[in-house]
Amino acid sequence: MQTDFDKMDPKERLMFYEKLLQYGLPRLHATQLTSDIEKITDEQLDYIIHDLKESINDQGRKN
Repeated sequence: MQTDFDKMDPKERLMFYEKLLQYGLPRLHATQLTSDIEKITDEQLDYIIHDLKESINDQGRKN
């Protein structure tokens, strides 16, 4: 199998990897979030904003 892989051109290798990945990685599905924003309290909104800021800061530290 390695010999056959080595004989492939780069485009064929990428297509091969792409086909194999579907067995090793879960597929992403579209999601939809619906919410009645008017029902969120100020405290809940403050918590959401704080949590989002923390997530952004954590991602910045990782990069």
